[in-house]
Amino acid sequence: MRRDSASPTLRRGSCALCLAAALAAVALGACKEKPARSPQDEPSEADDEVRPIYDQKGPPLPLAVRLCQAVHSLPEERRAQCCASRPGIVLAGECAFALTAALRSRAVALEPARVDACAAALGRAYQGCGWVGPFGPAFPAECQRLFAGRRKAGEACRSSLECEGGASCAGVGPTDVGRCAPPGEAGASCATAVDALATFTRQDLDRLHPPCKGYCNRHRCAERAAPGAACATSLQCGPDGRCAAGHCAEGRAQPGESCSGGDCAAGLRCLEEKCFAPLEEGAACASDLDCRGGCLAADGGRRCGRRCDLR
Repeated sequence: MRRDSASPTLRRGSCALCLAAALAAVALGACKEKPARSPQDEPSEADDEVRPIYDQKGPPLPLAVRLCQAVHSLPEERRAQCCASRPGIVLAGECAFALTAALRSRAVALEPARVDACAAALGRAYQGCGWVGPFGPAFPAECQRLFAGRRKAGEACRSSLECEGGASCAGVGPTDVGRCAPPGEAGASCATAVDALATFTRQDLDRLHPPCKGYCNRHRCAERAAPGAACATSLQCGPDGRCAAGHCAEGRAQPGESCSGGDCAAGLRCLEEKCFAPLEEGAACASDLDCRGGCLAADGGRRCGRRCDLR
């Protein structure tokens, strides 16, 4: 049986996303009866009341509902159909309220055509039942770069998605308004709180609105290593590079190329320090990491298939 070297990386990433989404949901929903602070409001030292930054008053916009249902509800509905079970907890409602608030305040713009493309891509990703297992399909590229931020540098913001260009919302959190700022220099603080809107809509802020000119290392910005420079992790090489054989290389690792976890091209996984495409339903397997879904006992051996007992 092959060594399960990628399991810690994959499981940490999956759990981190779930935890971040849950924390954001709690922060947004915990104080529904209290008025939300506008992103234009100046923070006050005397105002120590904890309040959500996105107002949940009024019905959500249909466009926001459509996107959030595709991102959150569709996977659970398809899984329930495959496993003859009930859908699990989804964050579609919280997502729709947060996105509606951002749209109504004109902090972000969202084109219906982009939502349609994302929803169609998610529908394809969750076709059939061969994907059901502990990891699930990769988030489609059509669902990234959905938003155009409208807040300028120095203006108050509630998410990095609200900032123009590649600026990030420095100091933002589920209950804290930040300000749009360029990527930080080495030594600046970074990734100190959850960006609720980006978490709900699963946007890759490291690529779209990087908090650092280099990379974020333990909540502090650090210098990025140049191509060919020595490295210990792929984080040092930037979002479009990887650490291969101790030196930064350009591009994500392709099938058969070396990897350290999280640096393979889209749709690939890292196992035994090599990138590979997960196996389809019915293929022989040694562990769940081999398969799109899970690895099950079958016909005296083990084969890929739907695995409803793991998420």
